Amino acid sequence: HVTSLEAYDAKGEMIIQFFGKRKEGFDERRSWRTIIENLPKADASVAA
Repeated sequence: HVTSLEAYDAKGEMIIQFFGKRKEGFDERRSWRTIIENLPKADASVAA
């Protein structure tokens, strides 16, 4: 389940963080999954 998204700069420093409050018994928000699925992909050699 997607509950947060963090973005890091080239030095590995976090530059932004989004997170959603999760409630027990509720499914993941489809909008979070859509955001994650549509992010540009990083080259595996630089991805953490």
